[in-house]
Amino acid sequence: KRKTSARNAFFGKIDQVRVGDVQAVIDIVSVDGQRIHSLVTRESQRRLKLTHGCLVAVEVKAPQVVLYKGIEEPECSAENRFRGAVRRVVKGRINSEVVVRISERTDLCAVITEQSRAALQLKAGDPVWAVFNASVAVIHLD
Repeated sequence: KRKTSARNAFFGKIDQVRVGDVQAVIDIVSVDGQRIHSLVTRESQRRLKLTHGCLVAVEVKAPQVVLYKGIEEPECSAENRFRGAVRRVVKGRINSEVVVRISERTDLCAVITEQSRAALQLKAGDPVWAVFNASVAVIHLD
């Protein structure tokens, strides 16, 4: 029912809510078993009644996904890290779209500069890590 411009969506259940003074970290386990972390304000957590067991969708816009080429998990501050393989690359003059398969049923789309894609020499089949920060993982309820 929902229409969105976000290319990446996870559907799952809230596994844990860690509440801080201003914000809360919401840990979601997707139907494919991926763990996604989302950072929301305490007000949003209360207003949406985000508690253990709630069914939610999590969306991330493609430009927010950063890619690291290789098998080794990258050392970075991103809370959400997914190992995968490049499925396809759509090259553009300025930006390129890179679709990464992270599980049998889940792809993540990243939009990166063509300069970055060329520097990494990304092509179909390459092992990569797709990462994003918890602050860009938007939670939706139906």
